[in-house]
Amino acid sequence: MSAKASLSKSFPIVHLRFDNTGSFQITQDVISSSRATRLISDNGRFLKVSFPTTLKDNFVRQLLADKIKSGITIGSKKYIFFGYTESQLKESRVLFFQEREDWTVHSLKAAFGDLNSVYRLHGYGKYAARLGLSFSSTDPSLEVGLEERYLLDDLIANDGSDCSDGCGMIRDSFAKQVCSTIGASEDTCVFQIRLGGIKGLFVRYKDEDFDHICGSAGAKVAYRRSMFKYEGGPSTLEVRDINRPPRSARLSIQFIVLLMTLGISFEVFESLLRKQLDDLEQIMVNRQKAMDCVGGELDSEGKDFDQELSEMLLAGFDLNEGHLACLLKQFQKRSLDALRTKLHIRVKDSAYLFGVVDELGILEEGQIYINRPYQGGPQVGTFVVGRNPAYSPGDLRRLEAVNIPELSHLTNCVVFAGKGGYSEPNQMGGGDLDGDRYLIIKDPDLVPDPEEIRRPKLKSDPTPSDDASSNAYASLSQMNKDAVNVFMNLRGSRLLGQMSNAWMSQVGKTEELADQAYCAGLVPLIEKALDIAKTGEDIESVKKEFYALKTLRHAPRSDHWRDPIEQLQSLVPNPPGDSQDDFQCDPDLILEGIAPREDWDRCIAEGRRSMGAFNQALHRAITSDKKNKGTHL
Repeated sequence: MSAKASLSKSFPIVHLRFDNTGSFQITQDVISSSRATRLISDNGRFLKVSFPTTLKDNFVRQLLADKIKSGITIGSKKYIFFGYTESQLKESRVLFFQEREDWTVHSLKAAFGDLNSVYRLHGYGKYAARLGLSFSSTDPSLEVGLEERYLLDDLIANDGSDCSDGCGMIRDSFAKQVCSTIGASEDTCVFQIRLGGIKGLFVRYKDEDFDHICGSAGAKVAYRRSMFKYEGGPSTLEVRDINRPPRSARLSIQFIVLLMTLGISFEVFESLLRKQLDDLEQIMVNRQKAMDCVGGELDSEGKDFDQELSEMLLAGFDLNEGHLACLLKQFQKRSLDALRTKLHIRVKDSAYLFGVVDELGILEEGQIYINRPYQGGPQVGTFVVGRNPAYSPGDLRRLEAVNIPELSHLTNCVVFAGKGGYSEPNQMGGGDLDGDRYLIIKDPDLVPDPEEIRRPKLKSDPTPSDDASSNAYASLSQMNKDAVNVFMNLRGSRLLGQMSNAWMSQVGKTEELADQAYCAGLVPLIEKALDIAKTGEDIESVKKEFYALKTLRHAPRSDHWRDPIEQLQSLVPNPPGDSQDDFQCDPDLILEGIAPREDWDRCIAEGRRSMGAFNQALHRAITSDKKNKGTHL
């Protein structure tokens, strides 16, 4: 089965949704193919339960505690509380499970691995994150026994940061077998994986290099302590994602503001935006412009929404053909909406790439290696490199791409040095190499001058709260109680959203941009909130720091200053209307006057009902796909 087919596979399950009044409705939802769904034969045994973030906390707490105690009965089926993953926590959702003789909640979790030790040592927040490994959308490949795994030392920089955090190796001969099993391109070199309690990236190296580094001819893969999350679990190597030829990247409001803070002029972004707007304006009448615009949006798998549009353009359909014209209008509208709301400005010499480490130890501090076979091969020159989310000017790094023939097999990824004064990925908002994608931009107009780049940040580790530390001796009998407490503290990611929105609303108000005191003060709080479930930070103390910052919010604005983000957004016109009054239908398709009137009316009525039902089903499917793409259940 191909990776593409499996990773897109999903199964219907029951979804119980509470509304703002506390009433609920039962709907259908989907669950992605994962370790959990492959272990059981009937995926309908899972039940999602959603609580709106607007529902009062006291009500949600009591309701959740009651359901955990008594279970949920729907018809003849009784569902028992299973838990929630970190992504479900952010969505204010929990998971229940229908027990039978073959699988109980306890036995299924035991099959995932020793998750109980995670709870005992770190509390329920990190437990939820590790539970999510078994609900990641993955593709099963081949078995890897304990004797076929090698433990590598992490590559530590001079400041103590980890240059190899989350990144391991896979031998070339075994990688070929994995590619064949999952239907991936045979030259795939980066695999985002799950292997029992191991998660991160396996990067492909020649057998002789693998043996030299690992000193083990019997190992198929090599992992690091930073990749090891818990003992046990299935021995099947599961592939969550692979590297592919990327499309051109898009800027965002955050990246634009940070680049401006580092000295890139407003006029550079204005020019890029006007060029993209001019191209979009011409797509209805200029085939080449249409192909350029649409082609820049396609992914390498050919499963993008715009794939049909691209194929029709390549096939030479007349631009006035009804269906093609409709697709072009939809593309134009969607593109303009993205520019107006998010400033997704296209940059040609750019991409989002998996970050990996140089296992051969060739790259020096400040160097990277990038080989894009379809974009000129190995890249040489100065790049600006960043990672989402980004809120500090220091999150953007100026790095030098060099050509290293020994690394030429590593394509469509960005290779960072494994040595030096500090870990470059860690400088970018605490990034790592377990699956993070990094924005690379070569356009010289967008690369800040060296003197504008901020000094490397000192390494700091999050300090767990007293509550999290006390969980080191937590009893499993308290697990459900802790599950409720963590859920109520963190559900819906409301604090992170509030801080991010506060940064966005303030950052363009003064000439200091991201350097103004309020925005700079928000950065460490946002970084804490991003991983607060795993680290055990006290959310109440973070809230207090956030509210205390508000005294800095209203910085004086110069009379001549205009918010550059608002200026750019004001350049984006409203899309043309959606009216298709001028649509000319093929006369052979008009059956009115040929069919009996009553048959005609019946068909029209049936068509209206069918289209309404189809549109609703399509909307639910698209919404579900968006939620499941790149996230856990």
